[in-house]
Amino acid sequence: MKKILAIGSHFDDIEIGCAGTLYQHVQKGDEIFVSVLNADENKTGSVTDRFKEQTSSLAELDIDVNHLILLNGYRLYKEFEIVNKFDIIKPDIIYIPWEKDTHQDHRRCSEIGQSVGRKRYVTTLMYNCGSSIDFNPNLFNIIDWDKKIKILNYFKTQINRKAINIDIIKSKERYFATLVSDEEDKYAEGFIARKMRYVV
Repeated sequence: MKKILAIGSHFDDIEIGCAGTLYQHVQKGDEIFVSVLNADENKTGSVTDRFKEQTSSLAELDIDVNHLILLNGYRLYKEFEIVNKFDIIKPDIIYIPWEKDTHQDHRRCSEIGQSVGRKRYVTTLMYNCGSSIDFNPNLFNIIDWDKKIKILNYFKTQINRKAINIDIIKSKERYFATLVSDEEDKYAEGFIARKMRYVV
């Protein structure tokens, strides 16, 4: 069993980037921790509503809600304080946003995640949470799209304000699958490997 840590800046970042892959980790029996670093951000909807969406998503993924780590007053924390919180978990694999992003919170989240990934044993994989630029994945994972769309559909507040466009995500992940599979109607999440051990 491996320990998995997925970090996002906002509710839904992680699900957009790697929900399908996290679901596979759950099926393997891995222990999953999910953290939202900017959990009290209220410009994109009610914090209460967005929290409910997040916990519904975790229930669909069968991830223990007690493994949800929320930070409020995100900008008041120094980076080392946040990194120390995650070091305690000792993750084997960490999923973080791609470092080049149009949103400043996503960029900071990526920097924090890379610091957690400094440990030699930590595999560090970067995902696209919807606003990444120059994102050219070099690692692809075939996923269960039907499961992913169920998970994404919990985030109604963001779908309604068009912050989540499921058709775009579907097209992108269908394209990613064509890069690694000859089978039709396959979908894949793409990652950029910052650091991982390759075993033949």
